[in-house]
Amino acid sequence: MAEQAGIEGVPALPKLPAKLERQYQAMLAAMDREWPGTITDVSFEQLNQDQQALFNGTVTFGVTEEDMRQRIDLAWDEQNSTLATTPALPAWSHCSSRILGAGRHVLGDSICPSAGSWRLGWPWLTLKQVRWTGKGREPGEDESFVLHLEITPGIAADLRRAEREHAVDLTQTLFWSTAQLVHETAEPSYASNEEDGLDALCQSLNERGLRYLVPAEPHTLANWGDRLFVVQSYLSSESFKRRDTDSLAQAAPHGVVSYRARSETGADGRLVVVVTPVFSIPHEHRPVVDPSKIVPVFKGDVLEPPNISTLPELS
Repeated sequence: MAEQAGIEGVPALPKLPAKLERQYQAMLAAMDREWPGTITDVSFEQLNQDQQALFNGTVTFGVTEEDMRQRIDLAWDEQNSTLATTPALPAWSHCSSRILGAGRHVLGDSICPSAGSWRLGWPWLTLKQVRWTGKGREPGEDESFVLHLEITPGIAADLRRAEREHAVDLTQTLFWSTAQLVHETAEPSYASNEEDGLDALCQSLNERGLRYLVPAEPHTLANWGDRLFVVQSYLSSESFKRRDTDSLAQAAPHGVVSYRARSETGADGRLVVVVTPVFSIPHEHRPVVDPSKIVPVFKGDVLEPPNISTLPELS
């Protein structure tokens, strides 16, 4: 398969410990059971309310959002002299999706001021890379017509596959952030005091290549939940940035390659132009979650100094 635009150079995710890998596969299975029930077919107007984006030629065909991000905190179990995380991991990384439904979406009265440029009155809309199929006649310059956007069942299936990629990405972000800490504290590990327990945790994470999870001040327990939330947020944002918005919309893996256009005569005798989007959404899921880009923030002497020459800081 050719390289996907916008996601070249993403390394393979670090290998999970066997127990965590089993939990990860179980969560993916739970996601595949539960996520399809969250999909809602919606209208063009419900997905496309950003007038500037429409003017720039960026049409939204699907959106996936986290329903609720569960914060995991670290605590010291005085009775058992060990560290513990609360609460437990969720059954799956809850998210829901809205997708442009199959069928005709009437976008309204339009004109074509120049070849390949389409303009709407509610608001302005530009469709880039429109290719005429030869069926019906092309509208003349500045001729008014009714514009329809057609989503075939095959295109709707492609959109579902694209949004599933985000659902998988959100699961991956959980397992290369919060779930790692849960795994580290799942088996009680006796320590003489809280500070020694935290030092041992920092050392273990460093040895496993997970230094990026350690907060700048790791001996303050509340900082761990904050750091995990920042890391998970960054990794989640990469899913949408690299699949949907990297560079121009047409260059992103989920972007429109082109639009096929044809025309017909409507019931009222007016010219109707029907445009159908063309995508190149891959069938093979390729990771975009890349924890190697996260700069460690811990500067203490328990761990080796981090290499921060080429990696971006998280805000």
